[in-house]
Amino acid sequence: QTAVLSSRGQHGGGASGKKSSGGLAICRAQIARAGSIAGLWRGFPAAVLRDAPGAGCYYGVFELAKRRTDGSLLQVAAAGALGGAAFWTVALPFDHVKSVIQCADEPVSLARLLRTTPLRRLYVGYGAALLRGVPGAAVVFSVYDAVFRGLSGGTS
Repeated sequence: QTAVLSSRGQHGGGASGKKSSGGLAICRAQIARAGSIAGLWRGFPAAVLRDAPGAGCYYGVFELAKRRTDGSLLQVAAAGALGGAAFWTVALPFDHVKSVIQCADEPVSLARLLRTTPLRRLYVGYGAALLRGVPGAAVVFSVYDAVFRGLSGGTS
């Protein structure tokens, strides 16, 4: 799973802090040696907990906000931005937990992490997530809406 390799690469190979040089192939081999091939799916439950409610909020907030607009491109972009902000507000704590699980050298309990990690710690990087996610969602939804209108004859 690429998410595990990405997390390990960004965090220096794991909780031990040992740098893993040599790229993805060596990182993948280290993960497989340490925890069998199943080690590549570490953090999958946390990723599902991040993405399922996050996506629900993403699309739900966008649709609610869009219904309150006149349908102009700028207002659709603003509704998309709200959807992006909603996604990261809900998803970021689980993203943090997922990264901790993926980078840990030993198995870590998702429930224990959520219970013992202070809320403030779960939102480290919130500003960066919004700076990346809000404009991205605004562009995605406004382009989608414009293409949809163009292909359907101007109605949305």
